[in-house]
Amino acid sequence: MSGGSGAGREPLHARVAALLERAFNPIMLKELRASLRGTRFFVSHLVILSLFAGGLMLAFLSMIPSRAGGADDPGDPSVVGRRVYLITQLLQLGVAFLVVPGLAATSISTERESLTHDLLLTTTMTARQIVWGKFTAAMTQAFTLFVSMVPLVSLCFLFGGVTVYQILANYAFLFGLSAVMISYALSMSANARTTQRAVGSVYGLTLLGGIILSVVLGSLWNTEFFEGLAVAYGFVSPAEMSRAASMDVMSRVLYIHLAPGFLWAALVSLFFINATNRLKPIFANRSTPLRIYFVFVVFAAGLISTLGLRHSVPATSAADERSYALMTYSVVALTVSLLGALFACEDPILPPHLAMEVGSWKGWRRTQRILWPGSGSGSAFTILTVSLFLAASFAGFRTFARGFDRGAWAGFWTWLPLAAAFLMVFCWTVFTSLLARWLAALMPGRPLLLRTLLILACLFLALAPLIHWAIAEAIERDPLDFQRRNGPVTLALSPIMAVLSALDLSSGRRDFPLYAGPLPVTAGFAAFSLLSGALFYVLGNRARTRLQKELEPETGARVG
Repeated sequence: MSGGSGAGREPLHARVAALLERAFNPIMLKELRASLRGTRFFVSHLVILSLFAGGLMLAFLSMIPSRAGGADDPGDPSVVGRRVYLITQLLQLGVAFLVVPGLAATSISTERESLTHDLLLTTTMTARQIVWGKFTAAMTQAFTLFVSMVPLVSLCFLFGGVTVYQILANYAFLFGLSAVMISYALSMSANARTTQRAVGSVYGLTLLGGIILSVVLGSLWNTEFFEGLAVAYGFVSPAEMSRAASMDVMSRVLYIHLAPGFLWAALVSLFFINATNRLKPIFANRSTPLRIYFVFVVFAAGLISTLGLRHSVPATSAADERSYALMTYSVVALTVSLLGALFACEDPILPPHLAMEVGSWKGWRRTQRILWPGSGSGSAFTILTVSLFLAASFAGFRTFARGFDRGAWAGFWTWLPLAAAFLMVFCWTVFTSLLARWLAALMPGRPLLLRTLLILACLFLALAPLIHWAIAEAIERDPLDFQRRNGPVTLALSPIMAVLSALDLSSGRRDFPLYAGPLPVTAGFAAFSLLSGALFYVLGNRARTRLQKELEPETGARVG
């Protein structure tokens, strides 16, 4: 038995070769051979190192005192080491923002210009493997570039004040930032038709993003959050930042590690999926990866937000403070459901090969149809995903709603205001998803116009009643409504006001009206959204049937 099984196994060298073939993507090897064999990468690498060394030398010359005991002598040489080390990190950040995107900005657009794009797609490699090969090739070049700077950065050890942890943490941060920049450059390169447009898009948006990031970090300059980030990612030592040491463990885990790590994973995955979808054929399945991504991002963001709210607003705080925090959470959930409704803007009728594939599924595989392209499955997917998200959020915040049985909810369960607010989000999800499904069947072949109309219509419904209410409050305020409980009937059309009204716990003068005309705001919006959703469902079925009848003669004529 053992001899027979040994004879059937492949030799060790064959198994090692097969493992290396899987590990080293052919596209990666091709890109590295094309870049490393030429003089361009060597010369550019040498120029970058020379500039980095020159900047490091100028930093040392400016920091080292002219004579011992002079006015410019800091007394402690470790001060010089820490300052020069910080300058080296700023220089490497400049390399990450200016040089690293260029390693991948033209990798896909040049394939189109050199007419090798179609040849790549005719190979046995998938679009994901092609993008992964180009990504790993660019990451290898970035890794080579940063590692070659390590001996220069290590000169700071001669003065002290810099630890090995700082070096390791900062280089881990630089490699993570490089992964974001390279995946972003690949995404832009896959979208662009020419190399010039790809390079312009990459560096133009990089400049814009750098300005926004600088403004955000500048607003957090003197906060413990900024100091915690600087210490955690190796820019400075803990001894230099006193506020970072005062952060509790939960804040450090949430805001320094978990939230930035989630943002990094979300951005890299989104850019990678977009680049992969752009390389797929016209009638390929592009929706399933985005739907899986949407599920993971929504639930992960919800978990982090729940932990953050429960930590920053403890359950012992005032009920009004906790209700306002939940108002913000629910309004953000309204935006998430609107973004999910874009899945219902896909083609109402699938291409024949996709329809045949999904029609052949039997048994439990039929449940996978909800991840398959199509406006019908897209609306069902959005409603189901948001429903599960709201159920999980309700379970996480149920004890957080202690003391909410006040005002209009006096005498009811404490969790009822929270349930009413989440029900408004669910009704909004039904409305937007079925509206998008109807518009997709009404305007096939116009995806950009369809999505624009959907977003504008939903924003108008959400915001116009609030503007009407604000104008009415300023001009025609009811002098008899001292508690500010009544508002115009148009408030029943706004999901935002429905959420705010549900979580307003004031027993006296309310911040947000309780009634929209004769009906409570929540009841009016629930009736409007669900009835409109049912109408859009019927209209969508009719439009889809009419479209299918129009397409059947064309399909028959093509076959004939």
